[in-house]
Amino acid sequence: MLSFKNKSNGYTPSDDQQGADSNLLLSKGEANLFQLLRYFSITSLITMLLGGILINIHFNKIEERSLMQMGEHQNIAMTKAFSNSLWPSLRGFLKKTVELDKNQIKDHTMMIPYLDTMLGRLMQDLMVVKIKIFNIHGITVYSTQSSQIGEDQSKNVGFISAMQGKAVSNLVHRNGFPSFDGVVEDRDMISTYVPLRKNGKIQGVFELYYDITIQLSHHEQSQKEIAFGVISLFSILYLALFSIIRKADSTIKIQHGQLTSLVKKIRNYNETLEQKVEDRTETLKITNAVLKTEIEERQQAEGELLKLTQAVEQSPATVMITDLEGNIEYVNPKFSQVTGYSRAEVIRKKPSILKSGKANSVTYEKMWYEISSGREWRGEFHNRRKDGSLFWESASISPIRNKYGKITHYVAVKEDITEFKAAQDSLKNSEMRLRTILDSVGEGIVGVKESGEIESCNPAMVRIFGYTADELIGENVRILTPEPHRTAHDNYIKKFLATTKPGDSLKREGLACKKDGSLLPIELGIIQIQTNSDIRFIATVHDISERKKAEKDIALSRITQAHHEKMASLGTLAAGILHEINNPTAAISGLLEAIQDNLGEENEDTLSYLKMMDEQISRISNITRDVSDLAAPQLEEIQLVDINSLAEKTSNLMRFDKRLQTIELSLDLDRTLPAISASASQLRQVLINLIINAADAMEENGDRPPKVSIKTSKTGDDVNAFLKISVTDNGIGMESDVMDKVMDPFFTTKPAGKGTGLGLSLCYSIIDKHDGTIEIESTSGKGSTVDIVLPLTNSNLKEI
Repeated sequence: MLSFKNKSNGYTPSDDQQGADSNLLLSKGEANLFQLLRYFSITSLITMLLGGILINIHFNKIEERSLMQMGEHQNIAMTKAFSNSLWPSLRGFLKKTVELDKNQIKDHTMMIPYLDTMLGRLMQDLMVVKIKIFNIHGITVYSTQSSQIGEDQSKNVGFISAMQGKAVSNLVHRNGFPSFDGVVEDRDMISTYVPLRKNGKIQGVFELYYDITIQLSHHEQSQKEIAFGVISLFSILYLALFSIIRKADSTIKIQHGQLTSLVKKIRNYNETLEQKVEDRTETLKITNAVLKTEIEERQQAEGELLKLTQAVEQSPATVMITDLEGNIEYVNPKFSQVTGYSRAEVIRKKPSILKSGKANSVTYEKMWYEISSGREWRGEFHNRRKDGSLFWESASISPIRNKYGKITHYVAVKEDITEFKAAQDSLKNSEMRLRTILDSVGEGIVGVKESGEIESCNPAMVRIFGYTADELIGENVRILTPEPHRTAHDNYIKKFLATTKPGDSLKREGLACKKDGSLLPIELGIIQIQTNSDIRFIATVHDISERKKAEKDIALSRITQAHHEKMASLGTLAAGILHEINNPTAAISGLLEAIQDNLGEENEDTLSYLKMMDEQISRISNITRDVSDLAAPQLEEIQLVDINSLAEKTSNLMRFDKRLQTIELSLDLDRTLPAISASASQLRQVLINLIINAADAMEENGDRPPKVSIKTSKTGDDVNAFLKISVTDNGIGMESDVMDKVMDPFFTTKPAGKGTGLGLSLCYSIIDKHDGTIEIESTSGKGSTVDIVLPLTNSNLKEI
C-alpha cells in the first residue's frame, strides 16, 4: 500500500483515509460553489433593480428641476415684457381702480376691451393661457377670464410676494397641484407674479399663466425612456456579469475535475505524490495567472465598451451606424424617439426611408462624395417620421476606419432642430408683420441710437421729409430739425436722457425741416427703450399741416364772422346817429337859406360868413352820407367795386379813429382805373386792417411826423392787367425775422391785450380768395409798404 508522510508532524494517512478526505473536500467545494452562484444571482439582481430605480428617480428630479428653472426664467422674462409693454396704459387704470368696488371694476367698459385687444395681440403665437392684473389691495382688476374680475386675492401667496418686490412662479399641474390662487387647472402651467412699479413704488401685480403641457408630456416620455434605458442597461450588465460568473464557475468545475483526476493519480502514485502535487500546483499557478490576466483584460474591455454603450444609448442626439452600402446596422433609442421607427424596423434598411422629398438631390450627392472620400460632412435634412409628419435634423456624418485605416462603416450623429426652425420661421413672420405695419402706417417712424444716429425709418418718413431711406439712415437725426434747435439738438438728447428712464415718453408739437429746407409743422412722440447693450429711441412723426391749416381757417372764419357782426352792430348804431344828425343839419341849412334871402347886398361880410357855414353844413352831410354807406350792411356776393371810391370812403371814416388823429392820411388815386368784380365789404376790411397796422407802427416814431398814404395804380400789360393798392407808412418798420412770420395766424409784435395777430393773416386769406397777392416791403426804422395786387379780369373768383 502506498503512503506518504507529512513532513511537519510525521503523520502518514492511509489511502482510504486520504480518499475519504479528498471526496469530502470535493463535495464541500461543490456545495460552496452552488451557494456562491445562487447568492450572486439573487443579490446582484436586487442591487441592480434598486440602483435602476434610484437612478431613474434621480434623473427624473434633475430633469424636472431643469424644466422648472428654464420655464420660470422664460416665464418671468415674458411676464416682465408684457407688463412693461402695457404699463403706460395700466398706471392710470390701476390708480383709478383703488377707488372702485368690485362691481364698478367689472363695469369699466373702456379699459377692459382695450386690454383684451392689446393682450390678444401680444399673446398671439405664444403659449400664454391667461393674464391677470391686481391692484395694490389684491383685487383682480383685469383677467382674460372675465369671470375672475373683481375677485379678492389679497391672501394669495404669489400676490403677497410680488407686493414685497419679488417676482415669483408656481407650477400648476393639471388636476393635481393648484395655483397660488387655489384654482386647479385642466393643463400644466407656470404662473408668474411680477410687481408693477412706478418711480420705484409698487402700483399693482401682473400675473401670467404659461402653458407647459407639451414640455411636461415630453418630460414624462423622457422619464419612461430613461427608465427603459436604465432597465435595459442593467439587464445587459447583469447578463454580462452572470455570463462571466457562469464561465468562471465552469472553469472552476473543470479545474475541480482535473483536481479529482489528480487525486486519483495520487492514490496510484503515492510515492511521487509530493512532486506531482508541486508540479501541478505550479501549473495551476501559471494557469490561474494567465486566467486572471485574461479576466482583467476582458473586464477592462467590457468596462470601456459599457461606457461607450451608455454614452451612445443615453445620448440626446440621434446616432446611426451604416455599412459602406448605406444599410443601417445600429440606431440608438433617441432615433426611435425622434422618427417613430423601432430599431427592428430599420435594421438592414437604408436611411432613405426617412426621406420627405423636400431635399435637393445635389445635397445627397455631395454628402456621399464627402464621406466616401474620408471626410466629415455637415448639413441639414428635412425628413419624414413614421407617422408622416415632417421634421428638421442637423447632421454630422463621418467615416469609421479599422486599425489598418480602411473605411468600414459610417456613423451619423443628428439633432432634431424642428423647434429651432419653427422659431426661426416665427421670428421671420413676426419681422415681416412688423415691417408691413411700419410700411403701411401714415405716421413717420424712425429708430435712433443714443448718439442721435438714424438706424431705421419707414416709408412715411421718406414721404414726409423728401429724403430717401439711404439718405436718412446713418445721418444724425438733427438734420430734420431747423435752426436754432439743430445746433443744440445733442444737448436736447442729453437732457432727455438725464430726466427720463427707459419706457418714458415725450409728446409735443413743433417744426421740422424737410430736405428742400421748407418747414413742416409736426406732432412728435419719443419713447426711450433699453436694449441689452445700450439705449435706443423710437420717434413717431405726424404731419399736422392740414390740422394747422384747418385751425387757421377756423380762426379766420371766427374773426370774419366777428367783423361782420361788429359791422352790423355799427351800421345799426350809425343809422340812428346819422338820423339824429341829419335832422338838425337840415334845419340849420334851411335857416341859413332864409337868412341869406332876407339880407341885402350891403351885408356882404355877413353873407360870406353864412356861405362858409353852408359849405361846412354840406361837408357834414357828405361825411354822414359816407359813414352811412360804409356802415350799411353789405352782401358778401361779388359785385362791381370802384376801388378809388372805396379807398376814399374808408379813409374818411378812419380819420375819426383816435389813432389817426395825429397822423397825416393822404390819397394818391389813379382815376382811370376801372371797377373790378369783388366783395366790397371784405376789401374794405382789408384796407381798415392795413391802415390800423400802419397807425400802430408809428406809436414809437420819435420826432418824425407820422404819415400814411394810400395809392392806387395799374400794372401789367393789356393781356395781364392788375390793379395795385399800396398802403405806405413811415413807422418803425420790421426786422427780417418778423417779416418771415407776419402772415402766421396769432403772430403779433403787440403786447398782450393789444391785438390777436390775425389781421394780416385775415387780409391774406381775403386777397387769396380774390385771386390776388399781398407783398410787403419793410426797412427797420424807415417804414413799411404793403402792396395788394388784384387781377382786373377776375371772372374765376374763388368762393367767398
